[in-house]
Amino acid sequence: MADVDVKAGWDAFIAGVQTAVERMDQMTGDLAPDERADGFQVLTRTLGAAHEELEMDRIRPEPVPHNLSSNKFLMDNPDGKYWTFELDPSQHYRLSGNLGAAAYTAIAIYRAKEKWHDTEICANINGADLETDGSGDFELLLGGENPGHGNWLPLDGDARTVWIRQFFNDVYNERPSRFDIVNLDPKAPPAALDPDLLAQRLTRAGRKMKSMTSAIRHAAEHELSRGNHVRVWSEMLGGAVFTSSDIWYQRGAWDLAEDEALVLQGVAPPSQFWNIVLYSRFLNSLDHRNRPASLTGGKISTDSDGRYRLIISASDPGLANWLDTEGRGKGMFALRWVCPETQPELPSATVVKLADLSE
Repeated sequence: MADVDVKAGWDAFIAGVQTAVERMDQMTGDLAPDERADGFQVLTRTLGAAHEELEMDRIRPEPVPHNLSSNKFLMDNPDGKYWTFELDPSQHYRLSGNLGAAAYTAIAIYRAKEKWHDTEICANINGADLETDGSGDFELLLGGENPGHGNWLPLDGDARTVWIRQFFNDVYNERPSRFDIVNLDPKAPPAALDPDLLAQRLTRAGRKMKSMTSAIRHAAEHELSRGNHVRVWSEMLGGAVFTSSDIWYQRGAWDLAEDEALVLQGVAPPSQFWNIVLYSRFLNSLDHRNRPASLTGGKISTDSDGRYRLIISASDPGLANWLDTEGRGKGMFALRWVCPETQPELPSATVVKLADLSE
């Protein structure tokens, strides 16, 4: 007999959706119709992200692609590919595949928490530390006893969610990756759907809908309101919100007229990977499939000392390292520095007239 009626879980999910809709209505009431629609599209994308968890099988898991261009969630990275799945820490698994041409790979296991965004890494491995063959094939054991050789990560009693993240310098054209997982000693599958688990997941999905709108509102109040700036994004360091402890984040915002540009200038330390991505006020990346809404370190022009200049504006100035705001007067950006050899300095952020830009 279920401890929680599934109808109660469903009611909690619907209540979360309704709260998210009401909040979005309030936040977008004074915006232009296209930006208001943009906000509500983010809610539909969040529904997609919430649905991923509802069908996860911990006994026979499958890596689920996450943060696709058609299903963005939070501050997605268009230069990355992600997969996620859940595990039963009493089981023993083998993750295998090929790393492709990724500049960076990380496999992280997070502890189960009551709040979906309250995360803590309990085990992780950088792709640079994975033993692979000459073609990038690998096998990684999860759980069980340490075999004393090869790739292995422990599963402590609270281990629950696994994230595979990869970053590419040219994600559309470089050799893709492949990941498969097998339970090496699976329990017998349950005789029927677990009502308690479904009710818990529905409740969690409702919380995810509400917390998304809270994150958007917080960003508008504390990032967009500050205008043209960049800062250390300290809230995301150390593996917060299913991120990786290998990554140093910087975040900022622009507030520009049509004839203005925000110019970021700094020095890029040697890193496994780095990039910059533009985001809407609703924390989704801009149209990176058709516009230069992100740039990777492999594509950014720098001088011999590693100095870079990034130009954020609505119009193409005909210069290197331009990022297209889609004509949005306000928005946010994030820089990701993966395994930097030194702590990245904050770039300067200067507003200039487009007509005054030069080589």
